[in-house]
Amino acid sequence: MVVENMKFILRCFETFSGLSINFKKSCIVGFGVNEEFLYRLTALCKCKVGVLPICYLGIPLGVDSRRVATSDVVVEKFRKKLAGWKCRSMSWAARIVLVNAVLSSLPIYFMSLFQAAVSGGLDGKRKMAKVNWKQICKPKENGGAGVVNLEIKNKVLLAKWRWRVMVDKNALWSKVILAKYGSNTKQWRAIVENSFDVRLNRWIGDKDFKWKDYWCGNCPLKFEFPRLFRLAKFKNGSVFYYSALLDREWGMISRLLDWVGGVVLIPEVEDRILWKHDKNGEFSVKQLTKLMVDGVGVDFSFAFDRLWKLKVPSRVRYFLWLIAIDRVPTKDFLIKKGLKIGVIFNICPWCNREWEKTDHLFFNCIFINGFWKRIFNWWDIRWKKVNNFEDFYSCCFKVKILGSCKSLWLIAIVAAVWSIWLARNEMVFDNKVLKMDTLVFHAKTRALLWSRAAFDECRFHERLWFKFNVSGIVFEGVQGGGGVLRGEDGIVRALFSGPIDAGDAESTELGAIIIALDIIIEISWKRTGSLIIEIGSREVLSWTLEKTRKHGNEMADSLAIAGANRTSMFKAWW
Repeated sequence: MVVENMKFILRCFETFSGLSINFKKSCIVGFGVNEEFLYRLTALCKCKVGVLPICYLGIPLGVDSRRVATSDVVVEKFRKKLAGWKCRSMSWAARIVLVNAVLSSLPIYFMSLFQAAVSGGLDGKRKMAKVNWKQICKPKENGGAGVVNLEIKNKVLLAKWRWRVMVDKNALWSKVILAKYGSNTKQWRAIVENSFDVRLNRWIGDKDFKWKDYWCGNCPLKFEFPRLFRLAKFKNGSVFYYSALLDREWGMISRLLDWVGGVVLIPEVEDRILWKHDKNGEFSVKQLTKLMVDGVGVDFSFAFDRLWKLKVPSRVRYFLWLIAIDRVPTKDFLIKKGLKIGVIFNICPWCNREWEKTDHLFFNCIFINGFWKRIFNWWDIRWKKVNNFEDFYSCCFKVKILGSCKSLWLIAIVAAVWSIWLARNEMVFDNKVLKMDTLVFHAKTRALLWSRAAFDECRFHERLWFKFNVSGIVFEGVQGGGGVLRGEDGIVRALFSGPIDAGDAESTELGAIIIALDIIIEISWKRTGSLIIEIGSREVLSWTLEKTRKHGNEMADSLAIAGANRTSMFKAWW
């Protein structure tokens, strides 16, 4: 009879849902029945016998939720999606994206039922961390990296169940749960102890003031009046039921009455609990997550929201974030982390005088100050010495440049910062010393590349245009560059010819482009038309401002050949 009723229910399910039950993949688990009866049922249904613990819809049933092994299902999913080779082949920024993608796909149902296990490291090994984990899990605008905090996520999802029990005490599901498991079982204790703080709620309605509830003030009345609470007859009841009092305790009663007198009970409204962070009093998982995340870690005055909006590669933005929170792995930082580096090696590779600290390496070094002067002069802006990254970024952001040029200016500054770090790594690890001209050249080249990638949608109208034919060649082992600027009427407006410090033909071509742009800036070009740069390198052509047919580069090639034999750069315009 039981089997027939069960099959009838399943047939009704198939009829209404359009789904089909596969009994070969199904199993029957017995609770409080003998084994013989269980096997008879499975024979009639033609399915398997299941034994606890089993996995149902990705959730383990019949297990102790307090054991670490219960979380093995989630850990295994992490291992599959976060393979070691993926992490080793990705940049730090790409790892953040991958981790967030995996965390977002975790079984929400699992996190809302079980308290998650807490651990650190991989296979029992702990690695040196540059940034505190709590800070990494903070939102980006608050100085974090925006990684999902599993601990907070777990507590918030558990808090949802506590809230629903507090609000829906008369609901059937709430009565069944409390009747079956009670309020003091290990599962319920885990939910209560790891859920939200009751200070986030308040009561409204027609009931009496309770000692343990948040009726007025920022704490329960039992903490504000501890002695009266000890004298109370019913500690779970109203504040107005208390034992005989001494004379000195009547003053406390008077103060208590004044305290609660400011709160007016509403007789026509049924007593209920409200979520005070929502105008409608409804509990919000999103809002509680924000409250808990904002209360973790260290606050910064730096405007991180501007940093994350920069139109530069993501790994460069994360590197700027490390500079802003002073977590760049310089030699001084590694020594503080316990890495053994000799004092003689903890020296700035640029000046060989001061210790290699973040502020010194990027801003205070004598060599780097000269570098920044040339970068700022490139934009016709006066360089002012700064002490740290916050002052530096604030100074750069306050520069009076409008429109898209402001974005290009910030891209150039970030490219210079990134070039300093890459050049530092080449000196430390490859013993390769870069000259000032080479470092400036690399910074300008990166700025041009990133600007082209950031403003790829920009195209120029050719009705009013000025074309700069540019050529960079390697002639008899010597690099040279040349270029000629013509107006729409074909008349030559400017030209240059001279040597270029570069390693190969493509780099020489890039150097020639930079010189052409320098000339445009030097002559204060304020035309309303478009500037078209025409080059001959196929590799460099893939990122230039506009692809055009190659006409007139013969003169640029001649200037480049002549420039290879020159000792200095020749520039002229009229």
